[in-house]
Amino acid sequence: MPRHFHLTRVHHTMRRISLFVRFLSKQKSWRGILLVALMVVGFSYLVSVITISTRGYKIRDLERRIEDLKLENKKLNLKVAEAQSPARIEEWVKQSGMVAATNVQYVSATTGVVAAR
Repeated sequence: MPRHFHLTRVHHTMRRISLFVRFLSKQKSWRGILLVALMVVGFSYLVSVITISTRGYKIRDLERRIEDLKLENKKLNLKVAEAQSPARIEEWVKQSGMVAATNVQYVSATTGVVAAR
């Protein structure tokens, strides 16, 4: 076998091995990129699920608070209506010692007299 043929064959084999190694290294890099991309997508999905569930709990808590405040508002409106009732005002007047005026005089703005002696 001539020496030139032997070197060419070795060179050709080395070239094939080099191409195969490059192919495998490229495949590994794609696998790595795919793995990193899947990890990023998975992490972002996990973060979004946690965020959505946390917001759901906050919304439910605020809805409960709204219902409690509506109930408290109704109770306060009932107290105001009771306090403004004529029977309640009359009772308060009696308790505070007020008496009804007997001789009521009204001032008319058409006479022009504000004070008289």
